[in-house]
Amino acid sequence: MRKNYKKLIIASAIVYASIGIFTPAWYLFLSQKGGSSEFGLALGIMAIAGGITAYFAGRLADLRNKPKLLFWAYVLFSLITLGYVFVSSSVAIYFLQAIYGIVGAVIVLLENVMISVYTSPDRRGRGMGLFSGVQQIGVGVFMILGGGLVSIMGISAIFVLVSILMLAGAVVVLTIASDTKESESD
Repeated sequence: MRKNYKKLIIASAIVYASIGIFTPAWYLFLSQKGGSSEFGLALGIMAIAGGITAYFAGRLADLRNKPKLLFWAYVLFSLITLGYVFVSSSVAIYFLQAIYGIVGAVIVLLENVMISVYTSPDRRGRGMGLFSGVQQIGVGVFMILGGGLVSIMGISAIFVLVSILMLAGAVVVLTIASDTKESESD
């Protein structure tokens, strides 16, 4: 495994673990705002915004210096998450969800393109499988922990914690960007 591959797995694991922690708090937050209809609409807006953005995110992923783009996408993800502390109206929640979907599409595409760059063609499937497995297990384990944490810390504190964790993932990505020889090869 290449050095940048490991760094990307670590950065992504931090971000996806934070998404796991975020999810139970986010669900409770939306439940307090309007119940299951709010939840369905917010998720739908996020998915549609991400889907509309996917093509353009793919074009962005074709550009050079993918680690720097991923760094900024993680930073935006962090700021959007922090935004939930300050919103109360449904319109503001839907706006955050749309931006979350857009940035999420960029993150997924950048991560996948970077993994394909950092793995050799004969081991790409294995490398992508490990990457995906770490993300999914991280989300699952930290959703379980997040459910308990939200009852201890409260919703707003979880949003702040998750925002900080996402920034930690962004800092790890910066170490990839500093290795231009490997991060710039396409």
